[in-house]
Amino acid sequence: LYGLAQNSGVTPKFTIAYIRNETTTLYGTISKGFRPGGPNSPIPVPPCAAAAPKQFGPDSVWNYELGVKQRALGNRLSVSADVYYEDWTGVQQEVSPACGFTYTANAGAAHVDGAEFQLNWIVIPGLVLTQNAGYTHAYNAQTVPAANVVAGEELLNAPRWTANSSLTYRIPVGDSLDVMTSINNSYTGSMQDITFYRNTLPAYDIVTLRAGLEGNRWSAYLFVDNLTNTKALLGNTTAISANISILNRVAVNRPRTIGVDLSWRF
Repeated sequence: LYGLAQNSGVTPKFTIAYIRNETTTLYGTISKGFRPGGPNSPIPVPPCAAAAPKQFGPDSVWNYELGVKQRALGNRLSVSADVYYEDWTGVQQEVSPACGFTYTANAGAAHVDGAEFQLNWIVIPGLVLTQNAGYTHAYNAQTVPAANVVAGEELLNAPRWTANSSLTYRIPVGDSLDVMTSINNSYTGSMQDITFYRNTLPAYDIVTLRAGLEGNRWSAYLFVDNLTNTKALLGNTTAISANISILNRVAVNRPRTIGVDLSWRF
């Protein structure tokens, strides 16, 4: 029977913090995440050599994190950073057999280690710089032939590097009116994905510009999304239909878009 699945799980979280002084906090966290399983759609036999499993099971992850939060320059600068390790079991991963029809299977265990950094700096009154960065090393820890997984392979859709940079300037021009301008760059590193076979999606940057007026209850902005008209390969689109070995379907981002954003808060 397809279409039925039932799972349950417990997701505890434990955090301990040491507040060294009014500007510095150290913390440690242990937490668990849980994701239920589900049914697979049937695949045709032939052309596929074997039927897909009717169900895939739940997966869970234990996360171990150490971090610090720091403020300086009279609270104009705030910095936070952390390192973490994740132990992932029963990984739900897409499988792409030679026939081109995909399904989901549990791919054994995986390990993830990484670090995150965030900075928020009021450079001068009204001018704010924000910088986020992340590093992730996510890889399969077991070889699972049934899921076409080899120990040491990178997990799918897990870029090593990500970053987000923004600069915002806001200046009052009246008792209840501000002029706001901002520029933002979002970076996503290269990552592995799968259609008929494993492939690498290249890194990309997306730049956004925004400028406008802000009142007490309203705002009006002129925006330019994807300023450089970057064509980013976001992910393989295996769900559309069967894959063909000479055709690699990939979802892409929206091209350069110019528009107006109006809002009113009731």
